[in-house]
Amino acid sequence: MMNRNRKRKFGAGRIGSMETSLEKLVFILMYVKCYPPFDLIGFYFDMWGSTACRNMHFLLNVLEKTLQRNISLPKRRISTPQEFEELFPGITDVFMDGSERRVQKPRILKRRNKLISQIRVVVEHAVGGMKRFKAATDIYRNRLENIDDRLSLVSAGLWNYHILYRA
Repeated sequence: MMNRNRKRKFGAGRIGSMETSLEKLVFILMYVKCYPPFDLIGFYFDMWGSTACRNMHFLLNVLEKTLQRNISLPKRRISTPQEFEELFPGITDVFMDGSERRVQKPRILKRRNKLISQIRVVVEHAVGGMKRFKAATDIYRNRLENIDDRLSLVSAGLWNYHILYRA
């Protein structure tokens, strides 16, 4: 990605600085999408793995704040039913996932379940879209607390951004 023929300054080691905003954006999006080890993404961007780790933590904060500013991030916690009603005024039903047994159901329930399944498909597509980002689905490799939660949050925000602004 970076120009490997740049002149080096005094001292040993790689330069490892990303000069343009585009390089920084590609770096953090590649990390969230592909979830490569730091040594590998550092190789692509001509930096050490430790520098790639520091850049990831910094740029993840920037991406999270950008998505939050763009209103693409989901709300973190809803503590009361009144707060839920304020955030989602048109919602009348809330579905929770559970296992079902085969039971003979009246026709009215069959129609109602068909409507519920149509809504559930939209939710499943959203979850599937989030899972396109390997940082949200792969085994958690980082050592700092809450990075896995933040990566899931950013993945949800990126998917929401994709849905809201796709061409």
